[in-house]
Amino acid sequence: MIDPITLIATARATIAGVKQAIALGKDASNLYHELFDVKDAVMKEKAKPSKNPLKSVNSQALEFIQIAEELQQAEEELKLSFMRRGKTNLWMDFLRERNRIVAENKSEEIAMEKAKSKRKKEMEEVVEMVLAIVAGALLITLLAWGTMEYADFMRK
Repeated sequence: MIDPITLIATARATIAGVKQAIALGKDASNLYHELFDVKDAVMKEKAKPSKNPLKSVNSQALEFIQIAEELQQAEEELKLSFMRRGKTNLWMDFLRERNRIVAENKSEEIAMEKAKSKRKKEMEEVVEMVLAIVAGALLITLLAWGTMEYADFMRK
């Protein structure tokens, strides 16, 4: 995983590149891809708890909030750029596809969590069953041993 400082520097450089491409009227698809990749990485990093002892939690939170806002503004500029070039349909297709992929990923995550939970429950049941079998075998062994000892005691 990329460290937060590098991630923020990459995000700022990507934002600057996208803004420059938009200002020049260029189609910089690779920068657009990078913008969304960086945005996803920032959002994931933002969601994780802080582990940097050199920065306060407040400082890190503010930094992530600021970069998230800058990324949102860059995305808005990109949207306006598409609209100015008469490619509103392309932008709408992009939004629909993004929403479809997000929903699909979310449903896969939920399915994986359910499968993980089910597997954990099955393992717990297996462990309980093995413990019950071992306890039953121990009880039978103790009963058999006790019966044999009682029989030997009665013969004497």
